[in-house]
Amino acid sequence: MLSLKKNQKQLYKAVHAYFYKAEREHYEGVDCDTFEEIDAGHGRIKQRFYKKLNITNWLSEAEE
Repeated sequence: MLSLKKNQKQLYKAVHAYFYKAEREHYEGVDCDTFEEIDAGHGRIKQRFYKKLNITNWLSEAEE
């Protein structure tokens, strides 16, 4: 798991581009898992969707 904020501009752009590329290519050749989480409380229902992609050498700063 990698926590990422927009103030890490280069890495954020690289990860965003990687997800975009994977989605555009329909995740062909990329291991992708999806998760859904639903929480209810305080009169609200929160629904979250997650996509997990394995980091590859496509991300040049992955080791850092």
